[in-house]
Amino acid sequence: MSSLNVRTARTSEYAAIADLTVTAYDALETNHSYAHQEYLPILRDVAGRAKDADVLVAIEDDGTVLGAVTLVLDSTSASAEWDDPHAAGFRMLAVALDARGRGIGRLLTQNCIDRAKAAGKHSLQIHSRDVMQSARRIYASMGFVRFPEIDFQVEEIKLEGFRLDL
Repeated sequence: MSSLNVRTARTSEYAAIADLTVTAYDALETNHSYAHQEYLPILRDVAGRAKDADVLVAIEDDGTVLGAVTLVLDSTSASAEWDDPHAAGFRMLAVALDARGRGIGRLLTQNCIDRAKAAGKHSLQIHSRDVMQSARRIYASMGFVRFPEIDFQVEEIKLEGFRLDL
């Protein structure tokens, strides 16, 4: 059995991360709404995110990418969805469909928590949708609580805020 590591993604892994992320988000959608279709190019733009945020990857020893997340430590980043300079956030956490249930989402989330603490942040903020029930269970078990102050909506898609005080 190979081991799993979390590290900063390499440029050579961006295509695999983009495919994995789009596949994971597509699996959530039942209606493939206009807003979702508009979001696909953003999900695929790993290189764009890596310019001003940390794209982290969960990878097996053999190089297989099993999950990824974008950690945003700077509230002025184009990837930030908040304006609190003392907060960090993560976005686009995705796990390969055939790797779910192995603790990869929890591992990526814990890595974001650890990195935000190391950066001196006071909280970690995220957004989630009602269709992301597995992710919400993980976040709740790790201490995240609803933070409606950062909720927002894109077309018919409501994104609900959650926060973990560090």
